[in-house]
Amino acid sequence: MTGPVEDSPPPARPWRSALICAALVAVTLAVLRDLGLADPQALLEAPTGDTGSPLLTRITGDPVRLVFAAGCVAVALFALVQSLSLAIDAQLARAPRARAGLPTLPAQLVRLLAGRRLHPGHPERRRMDALTLATEGDTLADPLRMGLTAFPMLGFLGTVVGLSGAIESLPAAIGNPDALQPVLSELHVAFDTTLIGLVGALICLAGTKTIDLGWDRLSRLASLR
Repeated sequence: MTGPVEDSPPPARPWRSALICAALVAVTLAVLRDLGLADPQALLEAPTGDTGSPLLTRITGDPVRLVFAAGCVAVALFALVQSLSLAIDAQLARAPRARAGLPTLPAQLVRLLAGRRLHPGHPERRRMDALTLATEGDTLADPLRMGLTAFPMLGFLGTVVGLSGAIESLPAAIGNPDALQPVLSELHVAFDTTLIGLVGALICLAGTKTIDLGWDRLSRLASLR
């Protein structure tokens, strides 16, 4: 007579978590725009000094820069969610009793967005689940590894597009100082996208290292139990 078959732990779904984080950032930007708090045209037309940092004004006042910045925020949110979830799971893996260390409501919300989380059940099942998560923990950072390559490439693409636009606008600006503004705007787009792309790559690199440290710590804790 066989005993009850335990449910197999769910697979890691980092891309699902990444899409949720990106959707949250997109919805937040859409709501702020509808409320008039992130209107690019209004920011560009505002008097100098009323919108804070000139760099922040340029980023939020142009759709291309805004999309790049939103991507940076999305990957930062993704890395934060995975790191916090792994830290919470490490506490659960160390809990000696079935109901010890159950996460609070904010922690449950964080774990709900994560790509993989432990089941807060019997300690032995938690330990086995933690070992399973530790073996596949490197997949949690897959979206960040892709972003580490994609962000610099997109930043370079934005630079090429901006420089092409500046060169196209240059003949009309020769001998006409008033027509230099389009050229300068295109150059700003070119170099700002490069900057944001490099920032996004740094966020992806830091997030990958943090997640790797988190699941490595969880693996060691589960092995010691």
